[in-house]
Amino acid sequence: MGRTLSLPRALVVLCAALGARPAVSQVAGGSSQNQPSWVVMWSPLETRADLPRRLPFVGGASGLLLLPPRVGLFWTAGNPAALQHELSDTLTDFGMTLAHESGSLRRPLDPGAASQRRASAIGWMPLSERVAVLGSVGLAQETFDPGSHADVVEAYPTSPFVTLDTSTSATRNTGARLEGAVSTQFGTWGLGLALGYDALERETINAGLVRRSRRAVPAATLGVTKQIGTIRLGAYARWQGSAESVYLIERAGEGLVIQLEGLREVQPLEILSFYYRRIEETTPTLGWSLGGKSWTLYAERTWLRQRLTRQEADNPAADKWNADAWSAGGAYQHALGPRALLTVDLRYTTLRGDGDLALDSSGVIFRATERAIVGSAEIRVLPDSSRLALAIGLQVRLEHRLRDALTVPIAAEVTGLTNSVTVQLGRQLSTRLFGTATLGTASYSANSRYPAPYALGSIYRTYELPEYDLASRPAHPLLGAIGLRWTASPRTSLWLTAAGQHVSPSKEGLTASFGPSGSRSFVDLSVGVKLAPH
Repeated sequence: MGRTLSLPRALVVLCAALGARPAVSQVAGGSSQNQPSWVVMWSPLETRADLPRRLPFVGGASGLLLLPPRVGLFWTAGNPAALQHELSDTLTDFGMTLAHESGSLRRPLDPGAASQRRASAIGWMPLSERVAVLGSVGLAQETFDPGSHADVVEAYPTSPFVTLDTSTSATRNTGARLEGAVSTQFGTWGLGLALGYDALERETINAGLVRRSRRAVPAATLGVTKQIGTIRLGAYARWQGSAESVYLIERAGEGLVIQLEGLREVQPLEILSFYYRRIEETTPTLGWSLGGKSWTLYAERTWLRQRLTRQEADNPAADKWNADAWSAGGAYQHALGPRALLTVDLRYTTLRGDGDLALDSSGVIFRATERAIVGSAEIRVLPDSSRLALAIGLQVRLEHRLRDALTVPIAAEVTGLTNSVTVQLGRQLSTRLFGTATLGTASYSANSRYPAPYALGSIYRTYELPEYDLASRPAHPLLGAIGLRWTASPRTSLWLTAAGQHVSPSKEGLTASFGPSGSRSFVDLSVGVKLAPH
């Protein structure tokens, strides 16, 4: 904690950390769903006031023995002011990831197959007894081939306003993500700032109907903490913005564009040489946190305001999506003797959103009420004279979604429960080589109700009904992974991880002829180097 560093090295670390996240699967799980929550919850770029819909997956399985869990106001609640208090080690890590996702089991707006290449770096360190920094950078290129009908980055948000077209041309996505946090201590007070910027550009590959889109997401979190005895109190304010533009251009092919409005039947639009759609969001958050040496509690309030326009002009008429959300949670960590550690984490999010069309006099035409409860527990046992280590992870995820097309009137409701268990065994194979093997499984079940196939028109049957049919079907995802860490020198370690998930429903849905069949697989291979401090 008492070391000092030169300014150039401090800047290098600030610009290179926590980009070593697994590749994000658009289908199987989001960035905060398929890895431990403490890895991502500090980030100002993480999704708030939105609960994107995913296929079932084995949750919280990344890392385990190779990634020890952390608990605190920074890691659990995302308050950057607590970083200096909770950080006593130094980490610098660089990684490369190759990932592939494929299979016939997909919803209408999922890609047929996806491949990703990613380069990233991770690093954090205390600069002095009063200052600590953390940062990240990640560069990724992803190819959808066959492509997706969706023209927007997030095809299954809580918002009903999703733009798609009738083509499925191959698409290339190129993105960069940068994040950083710094905190300092003034006596019993702590002050911290986290910044993030995510940029993504998408374009079709050799397509007659050209699709181009760009998205930029800036974000920032400002936090403060106060130490009172053994208790640390904290408050933070977070702001996230988003601007996404979609361009469709007819060249050698024709197509139709469809602007979904929830469950309402809509009229496809002809692309008369050019189509434009812009989506802008602002998402402010206020949060409060409380913690001790081994536990943390937090609560936060978020407001999402989304505006969608069709004209490139001043003050155009805008469709509106307004969502208000509450989130609360906590984490606890306790040593079970000299070799075992128990970590428990619980998070709850509830939101309600209203959709309003600019050119519809009906007022609010869609309403969503959604909530998610995610609880996880992990027990890890460190190696002894037998050189064996063990980690067991459990996760329970309960989601309830009520999506109501108020003017039809017609609604869809899904309550899904996913129970996951993961077991990882580690062994010191030699004085320099440590290996892990992981097996995981999950059980997904749901109660659901949704409009019958012919209650609405062809748009519903083609682009929406298959998702509800799939969400109503039980499934048992499986996960397998291996990991190796080679200590090349006292300051350098090389690591490798390989993992795969597979999911397929165990029975037909209520409208079997409309629902997708088959299975879905997601595999990734990551290699990297970890550098120890001088």
